[in-house]
Amino acid sequence: MQGYAAPWWADGEYDDDAAERANDTGTELFRNKDYCAAFMHYTEAIRLCPRRAIYHCNRAAAALKLYRFSIAATDARQAMKRDPQNIKAYLRAGQAHAGLQKPEEAAEWFRQALLLDITSSAAQRGLDAAIRAQGRAHAAALQEQAGASRGDRPRLSRGPVEAEEAAQMLHSSEGMLRAHPSSHAVHCSHAEALIACRRYPDALKSISLLQPGVDKLYLQAEGLWRQAHLAPANAALSEASQQTGSSSSKCAGLQLWVQSLQHRMHAAEIACEDGHLTQGISLYFDLLAELQPGVCSGLYAELLVKKADAQRQQGQFDAALQDLNCAMAWEPESVNCLQLRASVYREAGNYTQSFMDFQKLGKLMPDDAEVFEELQQAARLCLDSPEAGSKSHGHSASITWYTTLRLGASASNADVRRAYRQLAGKWHPDKWINKRKSEQDQASQQFADISDAYAALSNA
Repeated sequence: MQGYAAPWWADGEYDDDAAERANDTGTELFRNKDYCAAFMHYTEAIRLCPRRAIYHCNRAAAALKLYRFSIAATDARQAMKRDPQNIKAYLRAGQAHAGLQKPEEAAEWFRQALLLDITSSAAQRGLDAAIRAQGRAHAAALQEQAGASRGDRPRLSRGPVEAEEAAQMLHSSEGMLRAHPSSHAVHCSHAEALIACRRYPDALKSISLLQPGVDKLYLQAEGLWRQAHLAPANAALSEASQQTGSSSSKCAGLQLWVQSLQHRMHAAEIACEDGHLTQGISLYFDLLAELQPGVCSGLYAELLVKKADAQRQQGQFDAALQDLNCAMAWEPESVNCLQLRASVYREAGNYTQSFMDFQKLGKLMPDDAEVFEELQQAARLCLDSPEAGSKSHGHSASITWYTTLRLGASASNADVRRAYRQLAGKWHPDKWINKRKSEQDQASQQFADISDAYAALSNA
């Protein structure tokens, strides 16, 4: 039957006598408080004779002592199937769900136990405890809702998080989310972990599930500005300010930061639109120097694209390609970056690389007619100029690309991107402007070689 999963004991030997001996041993161990060994013997009893309700019920008792509440709940239900009148099975189901922090379900199991035996003091105690737990859970939910509305969670850091630490944060939050799917705090932690991992679209989807309030608006703004959506981020923070009467310091601080970014980006854009390209490039350079790509890779890549476009207009094709390669290393599926890089390659006469970038664009945007036309034009240019694709920096045409990036020939695409980020961060000319002229020239040479190697391998 489709979707049917055989129970774990399906391969049992079905030996009644051996099963009874295993159960008796487990019971003796349970009395001696050796719950782990008792659990193993009850497991053996079930494997040898799965039809006996008492074995499932006994293993549920051992599982409860070991705080293995999910197993206890499953075993209790198996016992009920075999013996619907077994009150201990209902009691253990109630205890298991109480341990799983599910007081409503626990209360229901204790009520069913009372239907079997109205005089059961254990069932009544369990029901009373479950009802009290429901009250506490309801009060906690109201408190959590009020906190979400006020925005009580601490602000996010604008410092980078190591990749391993971010991955661990995400793994932990996903586990917590499975255990507590209705918890606002857990959903917030999950969204924060996705932001730390630079998975901004996924973070915004997670944030959309949060309770309305300042916490939700704040995290929306954090996810938006980091991927270059500054205006929507500012709008979310303005709404948060209206809800709190400007009392949320984390929202006020983030809004000042976002507005500063907006103002400076706008100044650079206006300078470029007015034809003051050198001034615009300088403004973009200053802004990039204050950002850490590991914190806001989307915004960082977008600024590099804008700077590269200004450099393209000045005919500085090598500098533009260096910035675009850096942007692609941080945001490999950036349509804006890929489109501009294809255009820069074409203007520089490197028609083969241009064609390959337009091919990538075609895969990312298969229904875009304009991209399809650009791809056809790039193909024609390649055919008309078969030698054009070999144009490159003359000094680096014979370089072994993997050696330049300190990699072996078996390196993956992820290895290539990681190596490029590290080396580009070290040799980017902007970091050497205060050094001696000879050192600046060396850095420029190294960065050009690294950029060429990355462009070649990422298009391979």
